[in-house]
Amino acid sequence: MTHPTNEDSRFLRRMTLRLMLPSMCVMLCLALSNVVDSLVLGRSLRENGLAAVSLTLPIYMVYNVLDLALSTGGSLTYVRLLAEGKAKEARAHFSEILLLAVLMSIPFVLLGLFFTPQVVRLLGARPKQGEVFLLAEGYAHVLLLAAPLFFLKNVLYEFIRNDDGEKLAAFGFMAGTAADFILNFVFVLGLNMGVRGAILATVCGQFLSLFIYACHLLHPQSVLRFTAGVPKLHRIRESLRIGFSGSSKYGMQFIYLLCANRLLIGMFEAEGVAIFDFILNIGYIAFAIFDGAQSTVQPLAATMAGEQNITAAKRIFASTTVLGMLLTAVGILVCGFFAPQLCALFGLNTADVTPDAAASLRIYLLSVLPAGLNMMLGSFAQALGNKKLCFLMTLLRNFAVLIPVMMIFCLLRSITQFYYCCLVTELLSTGIWLIGIRISGQKLIEEKDALPTLHTGLYGEDADIGRLINETAAFCKKWNADQKQSYFATLTVEEVCTAILANTAQISRRARNRRYIQITLIAKPGGDFELHLRDNARSFNPFSLYTRQIRRADAEMNTDTLGILIVKEKAKQFFYRRYLGFNVLVITV
Repeated sequence: MTHPTNEDSRFLRRMTLRLMLPSMCVMLCLALSNVVDSLVLGRSLRENGLAAVSLTLPIYMVYNVLDLALSTGGSLTYVRLLAEGKAKEARAHFSEILLLAVLMSIPFVLLGLFFTPQVVRLLGARPKQGEVFLLAEGYAHVLLLAAPLFFLKNVLYEFIRNDDGEKLAAFGFMAGTAADFILNFVFVLGLNMGVRGAILATVCGQFLSLFIYACHLLHPQSVLRFTAGVPKLHRIRESLRIGFSGSSKYGMQFIYLLCANRLLIGMFEAEGVAIFDFILNIGYIAFAIFDGAQSTVQPLAATMAGEQNITAAKRIFASTTVLGMLLTAVGILVCGFFAPQLCALFGLNTADVTPDAAASLRIYLLSVLPAGLNMMLGSFAQALGNKKLCFLMTLLRNFAVLIPVMMIFCLLRSITQFYYCCLVTELLSTGIWLIGIRISGQKLIEEKDALPTLHTGLYGEDADIGRLINETAAFCKKWNADQKQSYFATLTVEEVCTAILANTAQISRRARNRRYIQITLIAKPGGDFELHLRDNARSFNPFSLYTRQIRRADAEMNTDTLGILIVKEKAKQFFYRRYLGFNVLVITV
């Protein structure tokens, strides 16, 4: 396998930044969306309001287990299918996941209609707790009824951002969060609607996001479409296996939250649960950068792995992890310095609560960077299809290590020292994970299984298509392509690159110096050759262009037009899309 050229960094930088910045903005908005309920209820109802929100958090964790398994696993499969040029199968899979999301949400609606008090008791609240129980019941009732909105929003967000709609996905998410934030103040502080006002504001935000996402599905250039058909169970099962390897952490967090709430309310009453909810909300903000970095690594690393460009996948992982750590470190310092002020902002401003809450927060912040590194390692493994390593990290830091360590620190019966369990958990998880990899002989990246691949391209003023043809012919000969395949592969490279260069011939010399075409040719196990082309020209599909020319003037058909027509007719499959600012073409010979 030849190594990709250094010019690949041009693509990687632009693709990473274009996806990472909106993702981080979205995750910050998501963090604010999670925080706003506690912020407003803490200011209006003090410790009881925070305790009620904390007691209902396990419901969100159950939602996350299911809808993130669908959205993450489904969107990664969608990206892989598009990278292989299988647009029809990608659309069908989107429809399968969307339908499954609706079906999975129905049981929660039924629970909200008939069994809300029983659900609240299961979460740790008791009628003898008075106001805390009533507040938790009111919040949980609306949250359960709105389950379909949460499921559909997350699924649509992930698929749209991987369908070259990252800006619209980010805008829809931020618009919904803004609506949630504003309506929380209106309903809770203005209209005095209490916890029902807080959750109703969240539901309104979900509706607004879904309305915006619907616009993408109606756009003529969107690949995403809902299509009727018979679901492919093996494809759904594989997506769920990938998705659950990452989202299962929320099931483990469900157990963690359930245990922590029960222990803290038993030892420290409402005050202990209120501080716990405060710490969790600051954690949402502290981890928002890493969440955005995860959302960047997963689709990009999966795309690069699909093109057998493991070096590029590593670069993406390294750059996003380092940037995430630097930005998060700044946030940690700010939160630690202003810890007492943050306590007061959430209504924890009494003389006996503020010192404990501030000290607990500072101890908890020590665990954020180690936790972020573990998150990135797990996401990278998931993106490359290494489900076992991803699940192992998830299992360690969210259950197998966390629960025993939490129980040990509970024996200290100190609300502040309890939060050292987070730091100890992350450090132990990293160590055990690395030891497990070493003992099992597994690798995060199994490069030995990579397919034979040629990485080449044209950059700047370089227009030497002859060099590309020779490299392609030599690669095909090396990997036992027959004469017809070799001829067709070289013809495809020649004609498509000629069309791209012709499309940019009229641009300025300065713009041509920044022009680049990336070519990846993969020898597939079945004997086929898969050609990936990526260029930074304006939106340009050579197949649609020359097809229109042929329809207009068959008699005046030139050799370039004829060559493109031959490629289009003889290819086993071809697929074009505009993704992250680049033209992407996949052709199977």
